[in-house]
Amino acid sequence: MTDLLGASSWAYTIPLMFVILALIFRRQISAKIMEISVLRGEGKKYELAFKAQQEKPERALPKGGAQVITEADVETTLGKIPDLKPEGIARYRRTCHAHLLRNGVITVDQLESLVSSEEVLDKLRQIYIEELKRNKDAPLDPVAVATWGATLFVYGVTPEVERAVRQGIRRSPEYREKHGL
Repeated sequence: MTDLLGASSWAYTIPLMFVILALIFRRQISAKIMEISVLRGEGKKYELAFKAQQEKPERALPKGGAQVITEADVETTLGKIPDLKPEGIARYRRTCHAHLLRNGVITVDQLESLVSSEEVLDKLRQIYIEELKRNKDAPLDPVAVATWGATLFVYGVTPEVERAVRQGIRRSPEYREKHGL
């Protein structure tokens, strides 16, 4: 046995230990890799950015027995936002309905709260004016409210959420077109 151990050198032992540890902790390693949102760098210097682990605030969780939004609810309620044109709301109501549900705005009460939240809508307007060079008088569109407005509403208007919204907008075709990318 000692001959076997003596025959193996540190050059083989250390990589073998890494493989064993990787197998033991594969689930934890895999979960951490899935949290990576950005990997950027040049040469030998790289930076990793991880997705923030955030819990949905209490206001984002639907109460039992609450009415789930319908496409008609979406069309009626989004019509209360002065930036939005009725034709645009009617045209994109199915898309908006899907985005709202996917982003956590599930009940009529939540949708009403989103539409009446000046904090969320003002922050979204500011982001759209700055990032997409939209008209200051009416920078929003129905899909913007359903996608990014819902995100700001559900997770809160925090610097981290605002940064995530800006990053998402910067990946859009409209952003690339307006910034010549």
